[in-house]
Amino acid sequence: MLQRRALCVTKPLVKGCVLSRDMIYALRPAPYGTLQPYEIEDIIGKKLGRDLAEGESLKWSDVIDD
Repeated sequence: MLQRRALCVTKPLVKGCVLSRDMIYALRPAPYGTLQPYEIEDIIGKKLGRDLAEGESLKWSDVIDD
């Protein structure tokens, strides 16, 4: 069985903060619909659309495309 990794946040983040590489890490398993490590460059520099708790997985719906 293959376990994929998901992009998760390293600390609690608030809505509107700009994502940087040090705020994100990859963790197993990847819940359905979460961002995968190969997508990290696509979200760096984008803003969060909601508050996230430490360790929570990122989804495209969490990212604001300004």
